[in-house]
Amino acid sequence: MGYSTILLTLGLLVSGVCIPLILTFQNHQLLDGSDQPHYFHQPLLQTIMIFVGEILCILMIRVLTKSPSFLDPSVLGSLQPHQSLDSATDSQQEWSSPPIQRTSVCAWSSFYFIFPSICDISAILLANIGLIYSTPSVFQMMRSSITGLSAISGCLFLSRRILRHELPAILVMFIGTGMILWSSALSSEEGWLGPLLLLGSQIFVTIQYVLEEYLMKKYQLDPIRAMGTEAVFGGLLVALGVLLASLLVHDPESTVGQILDIKAGYADLIQHPALWQSAIALSLIVATFNFFGLAFGPSMGISGGSSVDMTRIALIWIVAIHFGWDNFSWLELVGFVMLGLGVFVFNGVFSSVLKRQRGEPSETSPLLA
Repeated sequence: MGYSTILLTLGLLVSGVCIPLILTFQNHQLLDGSDQPHYFHQPLLQTIMIFVGEILCILMIRVLTKSPSFLDPSVLGSLQPHQSLDSATDSQQEWSSPPIQRTSVCAWSSFYFIFPSICDISAILLANIGLIYSTPSVFQMMRSSITGLSAISGCLFLSRRILRHELPAILVMFIGTGMILWSSALSSEEGWLGPLLLLGSQIFVTIQYVLEEYLMKKYQLDPIRAMGTEAVFGGLLVALGVLLASLLVHDPESTVGQILDIKAGYADLIQHPALWQSAIALSLIVATFNFFGLAFGPSMGISGGSSVDMTRIALIWIVAIHFGWDNFSWLELVGFVMLGLGVFVFNGVFSSVLKRQRGEPSETSPLLA
């Protein structure tokens, strides 16, 4: 493993750990600037922070692909729009044959990307609201449950097959997810509100993945331009959401009014250095995490990504417990172990380890020399 690979792995791990912890840090800020102390519960503003980070990542990719001398060749290849990320075999076949000609995002096809943009913004907003009524560990564990949801949706809507050995893995993932949700509901004063919001966010993420893959295959679109188009629609949707929240929220005493009171949230953000500094840090870390994921994901492979993901969850849980933002639960631990086991089996982590021990190539091998 080279130094660049180690650096990218650490960057992916550290930035991934920081994102939910910064969001939780903001949620636990007790503010005294108004008539009565209150917590900074502003999921809409946090959604904007995350969205800004996604935009920064797209801009970073555009700049670096225009200046290839700044990047390692393998990293640059990962960001090129014509490379397939499905498997090592597909990648090798693609590099040995002429690249697929993709069309740019134009005409009516670009407008279809408003639907995955709606799903993206909705998922982020629901997850941020759910984090208020849940814990960082449950927040991150629910994000990992997307593996099972994506497998089912791919079978239903994208004509994919679920292999025989994958069915038990999906079942184990769902059982583990259910135990995690149950544990969160038992330990929260709001009961099932937070867990159900987090589950709803992952359903939106699943729909987003299905729509994106369908549109990319149907119109053979340039992925980078497609990301940019989706970001434009996302920006318009965020602006619309801020406008509606500013106009419609008139009862700051209610729970919904407090969560969507964008004017009060903006004032708190400006007046408290801890909030605006953490907001800048959050956007930069989201951009860094997305960039590392895009640049390093192909060479790391699915099994490597699964290992990093489970390590990230464990670190988030440990750090959150240290700061008093989370708690230990045996039920949640068993659910996490079952979720991780299901993800590992489904993504072939154990089989990849066995192949490496036998000296056989695996999908975690670098796609480019």
